Parts: sequence; C-alpha cells; structure tokens
Amino acid sequence: MKKRFAILMCAAAAVASGCTKKEDTAKITEVKDAKVVISASILDTKAEYDNGMKSGYWNSTDRIGAYLYRNSGNGYAAQATNVTYTNSGEDRSPVAEFTTDSQFGVAEGDVMVGYYPFDEAQASTDASGSAGFSVWREFELPSQTQTGNGSSDHIGAYDFLVATPVRIEKSMISGSDVNVPFTFTHAFSAIKFVVKNDFTQSFSVRNIELTSSDTGRALSGRFSIDIANSTVRGVQTSNSVRLDVSQAGTIAPGSEFVGFMLINDSTLPVASTISITTNIGIFKIEIGDEMEFNRGFVHTVTFSASDETLDDIFDTSILEKCIGNWKLDSFCGSTAELDIYMSLNDDDSFVLYQRSPEYEPTVFRGTYTFDTVDNVFSGTYSDGVHWATSYRVESVSDETMTWVNTANADEVSVYVRSEIPSTMLQKLGMSSICAKRFL
Repeated sequence: MKKRFAILMCAAAAVASGCTKKEDTAKITEVKDAKVVISASILDTKAEYDNGMKSGYWNSTDRIGAYLYRNSGNGYAAQATNVTYTNSGEDRSPVAEFTTDSQFGVAEGDVMVGYYPFDEAQASTDASGSAGFSVWREFELPSQTQTGNGSSDHIGAYDFLVATPVRIEKSMISGSDVNVPFTFTHAFSAIKFVVKNDFTQSFSVRNIELTSSDTGRALSGRFSIDIANSTVRGVQTSNSVRLDVSQAGTIAPGSEFVGFMLINDSTLPVASTISITTNIGIFKIEIGDEMEFNRGFVHTVTFSASDETLDDIFDTSILEKCIGNWKLDSFCGSTAELDIYMSLNDDDSFVLYQRSPEYEPTVFRGTYTFDTVDNVFSGTYSDGVHWATSYRVESVSDETMTWVNTANADEVSVYVRSEIPSTMLQKLGMSSICAKRFL
C-alpha cells in the first residue's frame, strides 16, 4: 500500500466510555446475521509508499483485521474477533471497500476496531471492564533493509496501521447490510533520510543508524500495540534503529542518497548519534538539539557526508590497485576460452569487453561498488541488470588480480594487466542483448 503519514488523534477510551450508558433496548437497531462492509479511508495513509511519501493508496491484495465489541452493562464483550477483510477493489485506490464472508450479529452502539496488515495469529481479545477494551498485538520493528537508492518498498513490510474505533450508528444499518467507515493511522513514525555527498569522492551507502544517548529509549525492537486504544508499549527494545542498504549504487560528489526507515515514536536527546556507514568509511555526527519523531508523521533528516563528519575511513589501497585495464587470463584453473577485457575506472564505472566465436565483440558498461571491509566488488549494468554475483579480491598486484565468486568459492578468475585491443575499442558504446554477460 502506498501511504503518506498523517497524525490522527483517536481517543479510543473516550469512544468506549461513551458507550457505557445503558440504552433503552427497545430503541436499539440490531441485525442478527449482518453483512458488514468496511470503507477504509486513506487519509494519507497506506501500507506502501511512493518515493516522496506524499501520497497513499490501497492495493487489491491488502487485507485488514477487525473486531466487534458490545457493551453488556458490565463491560465490553467481544462479539466477533479477528475477522479477515479483503480489498474488493483495484490497486491504487485512496478509499477501498473491504469485504468478508463472515456474518455476525451487529447492534446499534457496538464498537468496531481494526488493524493492518491482517495476521492469522492475532487473537488477543482482552476486555477491560466498563471503562473500555483492549486488543493487544505484538509487533516487531527490526533493522530494515532497503534495496536501491530512494526506494521505499520495504516500509510496507514493517508498518502497522490502527483504525480509529467506530461506534455503530443507526444510519450505518440498512436491512442486513452494515457499512462501517474506518480511518487508519500509523503505530510508528517514518524518516526520509537524505544523505548529501559533500565529500571529495564517490561512495556507496551501506547502512544508516540512529542511536539514542538514553539507553532506555525504545527506537526499535518488539512492541505491544493496543489496537483499540492506539497505544504502543515496548516489550524487548533497543535504543538504536538501523537501515541496511543493498544495491544502492554509487553516490557521486554533489549527489544524494535517499533512505526510508521506521522508528518508534520517540525523542532523540542531545548527544545521540547518527552514523552513515559507506564503502569508504563512516560518517558520524552527535546531535546538539533534541530530534522529535511523532507517530504518524514523515520526518525528513538531512545529513552532510563531508570531511567534518568523517569519523573513520577504511583502507582503500586494495581498490586503488584494482583500478585500470585487465584481461581474463584463467577461469576455474583453466586458460580462459573467451576474450574478456575489463576496465575499472576511478569514477566507479566499469566497461566489460567480450569476444567469442558465437558473437561479435560486445561491450557492456555500468557502475560498480567496492566493499572495503570485505574487499568485495559488485556491479550494475547501465540497463539496470545486476551482476550475477559479487566477487572478493583475493589478491592484487601491479600485474595480476584474482577474484573469487562469493557464492561459489571454486570459481576463481585471474586477470592480468592489459591494454584494450583496438578491435574492442571500436565497439565502444555498443552492446548486445544476445551475448551472455560474463559478470
């Protein structure tokens, strides 16, 4: 689901207590086997984001869960628990109609609560007397993983939405049909993290971590969420939250990396830290003012990766030795049967030249990243296709370079320094979708 965060203050306890007044049962409309349809308003809320997190919508595959409670005079009792509702509409809908095959008794004055995403294991239905009710759900907010620069697809896997409790009114009942409007808000806060490369060279972001100087602050971990009252409490939490990044590509000087993460509603006190781990080093700052992250909001945090924020720099001597032109000399212990030439450039670009009896000379271009911690190359072609695997640099000298497939240690490629033949250079700028790519 795409969504923008918008705060919604829903006083569920007030809704519940408003139902405790004993009604004249003769005036209450009741349906024995009701067909309850839920109309879920987006209200800038959804379980999938656009990259700017400024719009939201429901998708056809979305499911929500719902509970129905009735005030018996001695407190609320569950009438229907964890009912599955499925979106009956299409993708990208700002307001979706959710339906279910289940039918259950509904009476005027009943209260319905809901949550997203639906979970078969969600079954807690603790009734808390006449003051209200609670439906607790444990939810994990772990380290999150983002694929690519500016992608927010991963957020939907960790987000949790809670609907404002709705009291059934007579106007919602028509025969056996009951139409209930739900409005959802978020249990957590979201951060749009903008990392500006104000450094002197390109880098690739590996992870972003926020750490509170107060060890008691719950930023991530396991939480218990009261679906009925929109309350979040920590169960087993950490004072830090991290976003791991894969296939982000290279961020050139003057460019930006955009990352998205969820964080528990919290305030980071003074002396808390923000760390950006890259392939060349760690950029880090200690915040001088409190940073507040409110549930239901998207907060933009801008970080400058520069000489001033560089806290630790990795050894890049291995990468520097790999820069240049290479020819594949042997593959898996045997003499290379194909003509493979490769240029690794200091601007994080590569050119792969291939020639075989089956194909004309072929040229592929793209960008690479180098992990200075593990000495591992990975890459992406200019058409967006990733290398089939990554390669660890086992050794490199002025004349030879040995790569080992990280997924198959038996696949060893040995390269020797070599100029690129003119017959290959004549093909510069051309590529073939037919030839199998060596990397």
